[in-house]
Amino acid sequence: RIGALLMNSRKPYQQGDLDGYCGPYCVINAHQYIVGPIYREHAWAYLSELMDHLNQKRPIKNRLLYGSSINEIGMLFWKMEADYSLHRSMPYRRSRPTLAEFFLGLEQFLKVPNRLALICLEHKHNHWTLVRKITAGRLLLFDSDGLKHVDKAHCSMIWEVDKTVHKINASLTYFLQRGDEDA
Repeated sequence: RIGALLMNSRKPYQQGDLDGYCGPYCVINAHQYIVGPIYREHAWAYLSELMDHLNQKRPIKNRLLYGSSINEIGMLFWKMEADYSLHRSMPYRRSRPTLAEFFLGLEQFLKVPNRLALICLEHKHNHWTLVRKITAGRLLLFDSDGLKHVDKAHCSMIWEVDKTVHKINASLTYFLQRGDEDA
C-alpha cells in the first residue's frame, strides 16, 4: 500500500531540476535573440567554450549543484561582448527601486525591439531567465526551461512565505542590447 502511494506521488525530474546551467543558457539565448540566430552546432561549441571559461574559476560540480552567480554570468557576457556585438548594463546595481518602478524601467527599456533583460527569479524557481516584453499583467520570457511568462501579481522584492511568489532582486538585473545601438 505504501509502495502504491509512493508510485503515484513520483514525478520525473525536468531539465534544470538537478543542474544550475540556466545562467550560461541565458547568455547563449541572449545571443540568439539579440545578435541573431545561432545554429545548434555553434551553440554547443559556444556553451562548451563558456563552461571551460567558467570552470577556470570554480569547479563544474559546484555550478552543476548551485548555479552561476551574477559575477560569473557577467564574466560570460563580457566574453560575449568581446566576441559579438552585445552591450550590457546594470541599471539597478546601486539603487533599490520599488517593484512598480522596476517594472516601469523594464517596460521602457524593452519597448525597443531586440532587447532583453536578464533577471533572477528566486524563491519559487531560483532561476535565471530573460524578459523580452512586459504587458499589463505579465513578464513575457525567452527562457531555457520552457517558462513562457510570469504574472506580475506573483512577483515581489521581499521574501514571501507564499511559495507561489517570485522574489526579484533588481540589483541582479542586466539590460541587454546590440552593441551598435545607442546605450
